[in-house]
Amino acid sequence: MSIVDVYSRLPAGLREMLANIYARRLHRKRFGGEFGKLLEFLEYSQDWSRERLMIFQLERLREVITNSYENVPHFRKLFRDIDLRPSDVTSLEILKEIPIMTKEMIKSDPRSFISENIRSIKTIKDFSSGTTGTKLEFFLPLSLYRLNFAALWRFYSWAGVHLGEKRVTLGARVIGERPPYWIYNKSEHQLLLSIHHLNFNTISSYIEKLTEFEPVFIQGHPTGIEILADEMLRRREQLKAKAVFTTGETLSDTGRDKIENAFGCKVFESYGVSECVVAAFECEKHNGLHEALEYGITELESSGEEGFYSVIGTSLWNNAMPFIRYKIEDLVVPCEKTSCSCGRTLPLLIRKVIGRIDDVVYDSEGNPVLPVTIRMHLKPFLKPFQNYQLVQLNRLEFEFRCTSSDNDQKKAFDKLLKRLLGNNIVLRVSEVAEIEKSGGKVRNVINITGKPS
Repeated sequence: MSIVDVYSRLPAGLREMLANIYARRLHRKRFGGEFGKLLEFLEYSQDWSRERLMIFQLERLREVITNSYENVPHFRKLFRDIDLRPSDVTSLEILKEIPIMTKEMIKSDPRSFISENIRSIKTIKDFSSGTTGTKLEFFLPLSLYRLNFAALWRFYSWAGVHLGEKRVTLGARVIGERPPYWIYNKSEHQLLLSIHHLNFNTISSYIEKLTEFEPVFIQGHPTGIEILADEMLRRREQLKAKAVFTTGETLSDTGRDKIENAFGCKVFESYGVSECVVAAFECEKHNGLHEALEYGITELESSGEEGFYSVIGTSLWNNAMPFIRYKIEDLVVPCEKTSCSCGRTLPLLIRKVIGRIDDVVYDSEGNPVLPVTIRMHLKPFLKPFQNYQLVQLNRLEFEFRCTSSDNDQKKAFDKLLKRLLGNNIVLRVSEVAEIEKSGGKVRNVINITGKPS
């Protein structure tokens, strides 16, 4: 039994006490040290001219290339092979001469991507897991980790909210097996709601808690927030908030309208990845997502699918494990113009993120099961580079397709999915050579029957 399993079975009071001990440590890690100076820098630099921002990027890129040339085995060899020296970094165009870096390359020889002087750098270990279920471990300097949160809070300020104001987070963290399905984080005035237990039996208690808490703003996965919004609109109730921030999944236009009507405010989207190589945020004019030029360099490369572009990012702050021209497993639709009526010089970059474009499915009792819940439960059972697709064909019939699976794994999938969706469902588990793509992306969870009446 894992620590998470043990924690989820504890009494509610003990769970909250332990969660707040952990939250205090996390708060110091996120907002301690240089966080204040980094936030002040970002608030100042957003008013720089485009020329000054480009000069800043070039200076940081030269530092990244120099450090990688001197201290990182993979890049030392690569730069010598392509005859690139730090003194050659006189323009951002030099990036085009560097081959693209992929997750698979790092996984094949992770040590060669780590700086030889990493012990002299304060770091944290983190990981990402894309739609393929491929887990990648990597290191971030603590200063970059804090810069990431500074960039996030600068973004929140665009919507008129500020550090320390009350917020609700509807997320994928494990809260507990028994109610209440929320925990109050005192360090950040944050109410954490479990997305995994949101269903028709619990939704009233969620709405009551939201109303009682009176958050200034809400953040979380759009599929979960949309379910809350649907029910509030059905009841003709409205909770007044300053803003709703969505992340982790693609937000549909319909979902945006529902959320804005239910919470009486605008929705703001953001885009980023765990590796901290790109960041883009929607401002109050809602013309698209602004690229955070101080954070990294983002390139959009044609994906081969008309209108869709692959994202390639270069971190300007990671001297522990540099990501240079790192290809991200997402597609985007770019903005048609780069200037915004908000007046900020940070350019408009992304009109729409084609990231996770999955559907909500419904269990045998008609309760919604969110894509993030499916992902979280399947993740421990997936092999490296193994992909899957769950399709709801009708109320009780499902098909689960996966690549390169054996009989034991198929049995595990069958048991897990019936526990999530109901033992009385009809489930067909099949092996396929590859999962079909839609718009250049794999849809991992599809519902072709719609919401039960």
